[in-house]
Amino acid sequence: MKQHRKLTWLLVGALGATLAIGGPAAAQERPKEWKIGALFPFSGPLAFLGQETFRGASIAAEMINEQGGILGAPVVFERADATTPAQARSEAERLANSGIQVVFGTNSSGLSLPASQALERAKVIFWEPASSVEELTTRGYRYTFRTAPPGSEWGKAMVDFTVDQLIPAQGKTKQSAKIAIKYEDGAFGNSLNKVLTDQLKSHGLTPVLDEQYSGRAPDLSSVVLKMKEAKPDVILSVDYANDAVLFTRQAKELGLPTRAVVGWVGMALPKFYPDVGPYANGMMSVDLPVGLSPEKLSPAARKLREEFHDRYRKTYGAPPSSIAAPGFESAWMLFKYVLPRAGKLDAEAIRKAALEVDVPVGTTALGWGLKFTPPNASGGHGGQNTRAFIGISQWQDGKQVLVWPNNVSAGKLVRVD
Repeated sequence: MKQHRKLTWLLVGALGATLAIGGPAAAQERPKEWKIGALFPFSGPLAFLGQETFRGASIAAEMINEQGGILGAPVVFERADATTPAQARSEAERLANSGIQVVFGTNSSGLSLPASQALERAKVIFWEPASSVEELTTRGYRYTFRTAPPGSEWGKAMVDFTVDQLIPAQGKTKQSAKIAIKYEDGAFGNSLNKVLTDQLKSHGLTPVLDEQYSGRAPDLSSVVLKMKEAKPDVILSVDYANDAVLFTRQAKELGLPTRAVVGWVGMALPKFYPDVGPYANGMMSVDLPVGLSPEKLSPAARKLREEFHDRYRKTYGAPPSSIAAPGFESAWMLFKYVLPRAGKLDAEAIRKAALEVDVPVGTTALGWGLKFTPPNASGGHGGQNTRAFIGISQWQDGKQVLVWPNNVSAGKLVRVD
């Protein structure tokens, strides 16, 4: 009897030690609320990025909280507004100094780099939903995680689609087609331009024009005129909202011969068509697969997608954009798969949990999965989700139609002159 009682107490002690060392966090370690920093450009010229991404993340938090929160505790955001790289750095430091263990943001290449640098020094998790700048996950950082594809994947998608789909649809061959590039002069544009030129080179192609411009320029007629002189069949464009609209308006006014433009990010925004009008029909954007065919998803992923889209429409009166969608997708991944596994608001526990998560493709609202590369992984990227992919959408009769890749497409590519 004494031996049985002794064995029981040994087992209880061993179980307590196990809970203290590994597995789900003990109840006393679980937070009363999951306070997450939300670092975005909520104001200024990039406010559309910050506001839209945060809308998606807020819906994810709303849905999780209605389901009882994470391990019984609600998600709460602490917002931080950053419109410049200096502000991104200082606001990241402020959040870290306040005790925040996870910062969600920024969906801006120029802001994500300084923010992640500051948070890496502070050993705080930086959870990036969609900034595409290649360098974000190639620096060997331990606390930076990105759920959307890096710039190399965006650029590869633009070029592969152009070569394999668009050029043949225009009645051209790879040997006869002329391709031009224009790109804004920030971190985003410069990073993606290098990818585009490298990808074209891999296909044996050299752009007839490779033109940099200021994303804040009040006049882009000089860029349009250079394009007219170069006479490209296809234009690859790296832009933001205002410069995408300005270029397109002036292209129409000055009679640019081609509307076969594949751009990112301005042409993907819902406001692009209302600002430009029917001239936008036929133009394309490298995009996240927001407009995928729901029938091609699993029943569970389809239900998740429908709930997000329904809530967004009821709140904002329109379908979610390709800016809001990764906000939801990334936040959902964090709330649903990573934080419950970590069990506590501790950067080391969250980092460990993120690297352990293994979610198959087709599980989420965008049809993605979740599997991060470890720091200093072969291939150059660490903290990069390897189960996200890119799509191409085309404006058709005022609506964005996902035309590529074929396994999730909702329509077919329409030829544009």
